[in-house]
Amino acid sequence: MKKVSVIIPAYNAQKTIEKCLQSILESDFETNDLEVIVVNNNSIDNTCALVEKFPVTLIHEKEKGPAFARNAGAKKATGKYLAFLDADTYIEKDWFDELLKVMASPLVGAACGPIFPCKEQGSGSLNDFRYRMIKASTGGTFNILELVVRESPMINSAACMYRKSAFDFVNGFESRLIRHEDIDLSKRLCVAGYDLALAPKAKCHVQFHGEGWLDYFKRSYLHGYYKNDYIARWQQGIKIEGGTDRQPEASEHRKVFKKQSFANSWWAIKNIIKFSLLSIFKLDSYWFKLMLMDVVKIIGQLRGHYRRKMFAPVVVKLLPAELRKRVVDIGGGREIELSSTIRVIRTPSPYVLDINKGMALELSRNNGLAAVFLLDKYMGVDTSELYQSEAFKRVLAKSFLI
Repeated sequence: MKKVSVIIPAYNAQKTIEKCLQSILESDFETNDLEVIVVNNNSIDNTCALVEKFPVTLIHEKEKGPAFARNAGAKKATGKYLAFLDADTYIEKDWFDELLKVMASPLVGAACGPIFPCKEQGSGSLNDFRYRMIKASTGGTFNILELVVRESPMINSAACMYRKSAFDFVNGFESRLIRHEDIDLSKRLCVAGYDLALAPKAKCHVQFHGEGWLDYFKRSYLHGYYKNDYIARWQQGIKIEGGTDRQPEASEHRKVFKKQSFANSWWAIKNIIKFSLLSIFKLDSYWFKLMLMDVVKIIGQLRGHYRRKMFAPVVVKLLPAELRKRVVDIGGGREIELSSTIRVIRTPSPYVLDINKGMALELSRNNGLAAVFLLDKYMGVDTSELYQSEAFKRVLAKSFLI
């Protein structure tokens, strides 16, 4: 049995697949503990011929879509951990080791690191735009998991690692989702009882290899178009598989996603207005491109809303209650038992979620105060400094939909 199985879905990836495979095989990770599986997903270019030059396993998946391809690779994999990489990425030498460090806790179901857009392929101006946009949205960290967002904390499937037992426990990627399947899987892991983690030094680079701006805006359109499938799926609520433990409540999630749908639309409209004004007053085309990208996404989401693709309630198994139970000793012989729906997002600026209510915990609440001690107990965070830090207060002093 290998320690890590790398799974790479590949569709017409001849421009980038060689650099991706070279970076894996030239990493610092022990090759005897590594297996690499490339899943050809109906490529019609030279992808397969290029892959066959490398000491890797090539399999074929006829069902179109990255979720189908990743699941096919996972079924073939023998590793304790599953590392997913897109064919247009390449990793730094210590990527595997850095991810495995944060995966040490058995409660961590998945982890990812920063992903940097680069200029290796495609339009220089387009890659400049992508780099600037992601840098701004992540505060310069390029770590999406660090953000408290309106959706589930996201393990980006372009470059990530899952504990295979956790991946299998929640039945892998939802193949009916054409987009947002990674957000969906991240959320199901959290519901089941796993924490998510960030490895800030596990650096990966992504090459946009499309046909320029028109192709990029088409991708933005499809992002909005298929967003409705993800929202519709979770609006049906959650069905807990087996047992009498009914948390989280399906009704709570319906409320959360109704709020989320409205919040996303209002957020996009405000952005369009803001970016339009900035493009005029700053004479910077970057803001115009951001505005145009949001317009395209909204058009896609409006059109996608009328597809009315129906989903049954999400079915999730829960880890045993003893694994989800968090009892925190806050001193003086006093303990606080947190809800079994509490999850820790383990990042340099960690935060705690109540996945039943769809909120980050607040410092003003009893559970929020206990969360500080929870971080100390489970993560070794110096809470004396953390509790006073402005960054941590900003994260936990406000409720966010997830």
